[in-house]
Amino acid sequence: MKKIIALLLAMAMVLSMAACGAKTEAPAAQDNAEAPVAEAADFKVGAIYINSKNDTAGYTFAHHNGITTAMKELGLDPATQLVIVDEVPEDDEQVLAAIDTLVGEGANIIFGISFGYLNAMLTAAEEYTDVVFSHGTGYLSNDTNYNNYFGRVYQARYLSGIVAGLKSLEMGNNNVGYVAAYGTEYAETASGINSFAMGVQAVN
Repeated sequence: MKKIIALLLAMAMVLSMAACGAKTEAPAAQDNAEAPVAEAADFKVGAIYINSKNDTAGYTFAHHNGITTAMKELGLDPATQLVIVDEVPEDDEQVLAAIDTLVGEGANIIFGISFGYLNAMLTAAEEYTDVVFSHGTGYLSNDTNYNNYFGRVYQARYLSGIVAGLKSLEMGNNNVGYVAAYGTEYAETASGINSFAMGVQAVN
């Protein structure tokens, strides 16, 4: 089972290509082939989504696509081995209830895709020590069963700054705005603002 858990942590790497990014390295490809088939067949992945699992675009869709693609790459069947609780707001009680549901369904690893899930997932990781919790964005983790992953979103924000800068030149308007999701005390917010501004400056 430890091999399967290690392999599923590699899903964070796949998610980094879809919506966010991992802070850990994926196991070598040859390790994937060594995973016992019986254990893989029994493995279950849990996911907590901020929006509907049926979304056809956007943040939740990108995560869902990343999770299901990673599962298929690892020889897992999303139709039978993926359990989802969706439309869960960033409320600790509701996140904990979703986690209880997923653990009750036998999830061995649980992905929580929204920033505001971080505290509830930390609490749950301390209670369910045999389950791996992988949190999208955020900054909390422990040394055993709770990790976080995030991609180089600042790169895309730099590109969006270039686009905004070019548009401002086209319109003859030097005013460019940026809407941040959180306060500037968060590294993600600060790096996004800086990257966007650098993109604007690159073409002005």
